[in-house]
Parts: sequence; C-alpha cells; structure tokens
Amino acid sequence: MQMAQHYLKIRTHLQHVTEGREYEITLHELADILSCSSRNVNLILKKLAEQNWIHWSAGRGRGNRSHITFFMRTEELSLQLAQERVKKGDVSGAIEQVSGSAGSLALKQMFMDWLTEHFGYVAEMKEERRVDQLRLPLFRPLYGLDPLYVTHIMEAHLLKQIFDPPLRFNPVSGQVEPHVAHCFKKSDDGMRYTLYLRKSVMFHHGRELTADDVKYTLSRFRDPRLTSPYAWLTEEIEEVRILGTHALEIRLNKPNHMFLHILCADQMGIVPRDLCEGNAESFARYPIGTGPFKLTKNEESVCALEAFVPYFLGRAHLDRVEMWVVPDLESYFKIDSEGYQVSYLPCTSPHDRSTPTVWNETSRTLAGATFMSFNLQTKGIVTNRAFREAVRYALDIKGLVAGLNDPQIFPARGFYPESPASQKRKDSQDSSTDAYNLSLARQKLTESGYTGEPVTLYIHPFRQQDAASIQAQLQEAGINITILISSPTDYFTSGLDREADISLYEVTLQENRVFDLTDVFSTDNSILHRNLGALYEDKYLPKLRQLQAEPDQEKQETHLTELEALGAEELAYITLYHRQKSMYYHPSVQGVSINGLGCVDYREVWFEPADCEVSYE
Repeated sequence: MQMAQHYLKIRTHLQHVTEGREYEITLHELADILSCSSRNVNLILKKLAEQNWIHWSAGRGRGNRSHITFFMRTEELSLQLAQERVKKGDVSGAIEQVSGSAGSLALKQMFMDWLTEHFGYVAEMKEERRVDQLRLPLFRPLYGLDPLYVTHIMEAHLLKQIFDPPLRFNPVSGQVEPHVAHCFKKSDDGMRYTLYLRKSVMFHHGRELTADDVKYTLSRFRDPRLTSPYAWLTEEIEEVRILGTHALEIRLNKPNHMFLHILCADQMGIVPRDLCEGNAESFARYPIGTGPFKLTKNEESVCALEAFVPYFLGRAHLDRVEMWVVPDLESYFKIDSEGYQVSYLPCTSPHDRSTPTVWNETSRTLAGATFMSFNLQTKGIVTNRAFREAVRYALDIKGLVAGLNDPQIFPARGFYPESPASQKRKDSQDSSTDAYNLSLARQKLTESGYTGEPVTLYIHPFRQQDAASIQAQLQEAGINITILISSPTDYFTSGLDREADISLYEVTLQENRVFDLTDVFSTDNSILHRNLGALYEDKYLPKLRQLQAEPDQEKQETHLTELEALGAEELAYITLYHRQKSMYYHPSVQGVSINGLGCVDYREVWFEPADCEVSYE
C-alpha cells in the first residue's frame, strides 16, 4: 500500500501526463514531490517498475535526462486502495481515498457502485460454519448509546437490540406484559409496584442480572450529576426496596397508574451497576445490556453487533449486524430526516448473487408526524395567537405534500394517523386548523400587529426542501421567514433552541400511546416540551396528572385524546404530514418486519440460502 501511495502522489503532481507516454523528469524533481532523498527515490522507482506500474529510464552522463512512463491508471489504483480499506473496516478512510484523488467524480461513482453491492444480507463460511451477517449503511456516526440520554431514532432502535426493560407493551393486545420481570403486581391505589425477575438473565459481560441492577437503573434518572432529559420517568419514586436477589418493590409518592407503561420504555433498559456506575462516558460508547445483540465495535466509521447466544428469549438468527458510516451514499438509498434508514435489504450471499425478478415489499404507516412548533418561550411575535393563526391559514398542507413529490407522506391532522383526536378534527370542517385560506391569513396577520420582522425557522439539514416550500407559502401571505439550518445536537447545545421562533421537526412515536404522548410533552430535550413554555405548566401538566391518576383504561384514552387536542386548541404546533416506511428486500431474506420506529427487528431476520430452497409442487 505504501508503494501505491507513492505512485498516487507522483501522479497527483503530474496529472497532465498521459499513461503510456514517456515524460522527461529529473531525479531531483521526483525527490521534491516525494519529500525524500534521491537514494530513496531510486528504491521507490525500482519497486514501482517491478510491479509494472512505471518504466524508468535513468539518464546517464551530463546532459542526458531521465524519463518516466506511467502504466497504472490512477483511478484503478485508487479504487483498489479504497476497496482494501473497506475490507479492513476503514470505510471513512476509503471515502477519503476516493475523494482526494484526481478524477474523483468518476472514481467516487465507481467506488459507490462497488460499495453498494456489499450492503444487505451476507453469508460467509468461517471455519466450516456459515456466518449470517446483515450489513447496512448509516449516513452519520452514532451518538451515545446510554439509555439515559438516547433520543434519536437509530440510537433508540439499537437500544432495543442491546437492552431489555423490565416489562414490554404488546401493541396487539394493548396490554403491559412480562419481560425481564416474569411477573408483576400493582396496588389498587397505583402507588406500589412489585417486580419478580427471571433467573439466569445474563448481561453481555457474563454476570447475572439482579434486583440491585434494576434499582440502580431507576436511580440513575434522578442523579443530578447525570442530568437525564428523562428524569420525569422516576420523579414520583419514593423508595425502591429489594426483596431478594430477583424481586423488588417500587413505592411512589403519589398514584401513577401509567407507571407500568414507564417500565416498558426503551430508556428503562436495565444496566449493570458494576460496569456503569462512575463510567457513564465510556458506557455510552460501549454499553452492556442483556439484549439479543451485544455491541462489539463502535468506531467512527463502523458499528457492529453480534448475536448474544445466552439471550433469555432465544438466540437471534443473525450472527452479526454491521453498520458502515458512509455520508456520501444519500443518492443510493431512501433516507428520512435523520438520514439513517436503508430502504432495502439486498442479498449478496456467495450462494446466490442473482438479481431476483420480484422483490418482496413490506410497509408500515408510522405514528408521529412532521410538525411546526412555535417557540412560546420567546417574547417574539409567535407568542401572539393571531399570528399563529395567520401561519396556519397561510399553509396549504395538501399543496406542500404534493410539492414534495414523496409518495410515502400524506397530510396529518394530529400525531396519530387514525387517533380519535385526528378523526375529531377531520370531522370538524369549521375548525381553524383545517382550511388553507390566504385572505384570512392576511387578516389575522393584520390583527397580530406583525410589521414584517424576520421570523426564524429552524430546520434539520435534511429538511431544506420542506423549508423552502413553507417559506414560499408564508412569504405569499406576507410573513418574512429566515431559515436556520442546524443538526439537532448543535441546536440544543448552542442555544439556537432559544433563538428560533418556529422549529420544523419530526417525531416518531411507537405503539404505546399512553407512554409516547406523555414522553413527547414531558421530556426535557423534546422540542415540543421546550417550546410550550408556561403553557406546559398551565394546560399540559394538569392533563398529564389526570392521566396518571386515572385507573380506568377507557378514561385514560379520553385524557389522551384531550391531551393531543390541546395542540390544535392552543395552536402550539401544527402537524404537517405522516410518513409511511416501505422496505424492499430479496426473497431469500425472511422474518423482515418494520417496527414502530420504522426499522427492522434484527432478531427476527434470517436468510434462506439458495442451496436450501424447498419446493412442494
């Protein structure tokens, strides 16, 4: 590889020289290019000639100049080097290799074509055993994987693979069910909860999970040194009492009949006290849980999971999942606002590299929505209700969706596509949140006292097309929009969240409506929670308290409907559109389903090799 780098360095300086054509140059000039002595240049030239990459004719005597002829094409050699880097796991180095070379546009195209063939389901023979791997692209590096802090979709998906919460919510039955805890009890007043843990549930580092680990996991949320945005999850816990190695009782200081739902949350993934305590930073990079997969690599360019054989619910079918960080692959895959999701699972097994004539498809409409949230904490014009009404009337949401030309999105009337609150607003034709009306928008704008000052709209970098359409629609009504582009991380850490008047964001909810709506309005780093300002204390918190105090499930649903409807009543936010997630995959890939986050459950995926196909005809 060192010789290849020397060759490429010379060719970068002599790009004008055509392969196969003799070029006159001195040994001293080559020494300057390679930044080495003339003696070393001779050694390098000899080795390059031995590989038939060049022909070197040294000039002998005064006045006789040397000549070099290049045979190896620069793009071909750069591609080989990049491919070798990928095979060694250095994807970012490979991208750098092709990006920094001469003729990089054509070279990058060739490299990307080659690289995409390496994604999907891969079966390899190692030591006479087939190893089934799923290899996926990521379009950004992963953030931390500590359940205490995770808010982004891909990281939340990985929590499901690495950790287990005490309980699980079954979206089909709508009930909380046992998980790590094989049995649970709740007092009638909703203030005492007892968990009975399974025996022999093992952490990835080989130790058995105990009640003390569950107690420690709960305690972390209220540790002031850790400052979790999810501190609200355990704010009502008064005491956690260990009843034995595999049993504990949780006592609350007030009734909370949704606490079982909290114990189902991904953020409640149980962590081992011995590895996590005092090591929060390192634990976030290499977390240890009890889940079906253990994290074995988490580098800037590659993340790898391996099946955890002793998993208490049964070993995953896959042996390994690899995620390669390749920021330049956007044009090859369907991506969403976070830029993480591959839209198909191609088969690149050595057993079957044929292209199928028919690909399987699965799809799911995701709960949640892309929305605009008004920052009610500011002293700006957005705190004026008439102005917010003007914005709503100025937005042609159907036109916005049509203009985005994405068949996977459709207009939203709430966070849930078919929730009671959504249906109620759909049936209310005279609602101020239903109709696009430019004349009424201008009238409301006059009522608000707006004088044309810039109104800042924060967006994620992937939302620029959406923002441009919104900007144009609001501009037509007379609203001057300035677009502010930032990653979510920078948005919260740099103070931009206090400067932006409106935020364009997307929230993906899962199957547990009781928990999800509470979460989106209560979590500290939720844009909705932050932007509500005093409205949270005045309107939302009382509704949340009613929900917690209500033991009857039907009445809980009524409170949830009222909670969601508050957004329309107060115009704190405007939901724009829902998203459907579709996935296309090779017929040999089995067990593919899309979860509530829009991701594939790795534990259920398996591969039917070509030499095992069975026909019953």
